[in-house]
Amino acid sequence: MNIGTLTAALLVAGCSVGPDYQRSAMALPTHYKEAKGWTQATPQDASRKGEWWTVYHDVTLSSLLRQVSISNQNVASYAAQYREAQALSAQSRAALFPSLDYDASTSGQCSVSNSHSATLSASWELDLWGKLHRSQEEDKASAQASQAELANVTLSAQSELAQDYFQLRIIDEKIALYQRSIEAYQRYLSVINNKYRAGSESRATLAQDYQWQRAQLEHAVALLLGRAPADFTLPVAKLDATLPSIPESLPSALLQRRPDIAYAERNVAAANAAVGVAIAGYYPDLTLSASGGVTASAIHSLLSLPNRAWSLGPELSGTLLDFGATSAKVAQARAGHAQLHRRHQRHARGADRLAGENRVYLAPVPGEGQPVAPAAGTDGGAVDLSGGSEGYRNAAGQTVDPRAPAAAAPGAGCAAARRRGNGAVYLRLGRQSQRRGALAQKPAGECGADSHRGGLHPT
Repeated sequence: MNIGTLTAALLVAGCSVGPDYQRSAMALPTHYKEAKGWTQATPQDASRKGEWWTVYHDVTLSSLLRQVSISNQNVASYAAQYREAQALSAQSRAALFPSLDYDASTSGQCSVSNSHSATLSASWELDLWGKLHRSQEEDKASAQASQAELANVTLSAQSELAQDYFQLRIIDEKIALYQRSIEAYQRYLSVINNKYRAGSESRATLAQDYQWQRAQLEHAVALLLGRAPADFTLPVAKLDATLPSIPESLPSALLQRRPDIAYAERNVAAANAAVGVAIAGYYPDLTLSASGGVTASAIHSLLSLPNRAWSLGPELSGTLLDFGATSAKVAQARAGHAQLHRRHQRHARGADRLAGENRVYLAPVPGEGQPVAPAAGTDGGAVDLSGGSEGYRNAAGQTVDPRAPAAAAPGAGCAAARRRGNGAVYLRLGRQSQRRGALAQKPAGECGADSHRGGLHPT
């Protein structure tokens, strides 16, 4: 049997040891019990999500979020990690093909003679047991996991910036509201008594606290943009972003859309391939090698036929005894796969729970959007700011809560709070943007009295 026939037979007989990867199946609910009207989703974790923040129609927010993928130091670090994983995957793929090497040397010995040589050699490791394919499969899955991790880190930074931006605008609204309240109370300065000073001090302290919170949020936005807090200022402005509706899909869509879920799943795929690489250690490696060259004492005679030399043949190498080292590597690979598999299952179920909770959180509340009855004493009459637990009294003797202007202002800060919570839901649904026609915008007043419902943070 000649070498060509032997090579063909070995290639045909080649196989990949180890388990073939299959995506883990999870028993997820077909719908959330708190919501109706869900539709079947299609896998979208590898698709380009686009500029999802455009659904808010806020020019300032869009400008800030575009800078995250460029200036954020953490995102830049993960981008470099992804490029490294891509290069490693390319190296593994190159190992599947033959390599061609060359060598040239010259030497001289005082007691003998000079020696000159030139050699060209080729080698090809036949992947009989699928070791190289499993290695390439592992590195490819790792590169895909790194890509998903980069997308998740970018999305997390963008979502955090969006929530900080919305919260900052809420603070702007509250600062403006309290400033208007102070101005209103100052108009009644001629009728207040000696207890006004205590009430005025408490309102000033509250306004100062909001100024401090705004400074913190402004610094957080600067850091997310990779800027020094001292060099970044976000001017006070009214929040003009619109509130889009939440994308509707089955709970299983979370596994298809969110980059962090895709990252966990790709790590499981890489670990599965690593099991195959470890099992291939039980079998020998077969390499076909060929080399040819010339050796002569003088450079001008290198090309003469008598000086030629060549070699061709297979090489079979393996381990006869390693005292359980290969078995330990297989056990380690299987344990690593089991660990990542369980972690992926836990992470996916946690994402399913959080998305369901957020939809309930942002669902319409009965009674929202109804006009708030004007508080007594806010019609311009003289107010007696008596302070204390009894509140303030107007000219008609009616008790007035000093917080009445804030409660009477329709939707003051509430719409911004909902937008902040809406941004967190987009993070947990994988930032899947919608068509413009599918956006359901709510009036600014449909928030109710609770302006803190937007206090969500990414996980």
